Amino acid sequence: MADQIRVTFGALSDAVGDLTAGVAAAGNRLSDLKADIAPMVASWEGAAQTAYYAQQTKWDNAWNDLTTALDEFKRATSTASDDYAAGERANTAVWG
Repeated sequence: MADQIRVTFGALSDAVGDLTAGVAAAGNRLSDLKADIAPMVASWEGAAQTAYYAQQTKWDNAWNDLTTALDEFKRATSTASDDYAAGERANTAVWG
């Protein structure tokens, strides 16, 4: 049997939606966490504050890298879905 690819267009669309919702939910939770701890962080001074802000910068950069990668994955998944759908339409048109 020849190799086959089976594509479920709805599943691809669902994956894009799930990624979008997941990234938004995680971003909201991170924002809430930052807001919750802001008063405590503001009370820190010296080395403690410096160390926290250095670590927070690393976390922020990691989050930005992750969201960039997930955005690229969403675009690739959406493009794949569109391309598979176009291919199916073209193949269907061959048969009239």
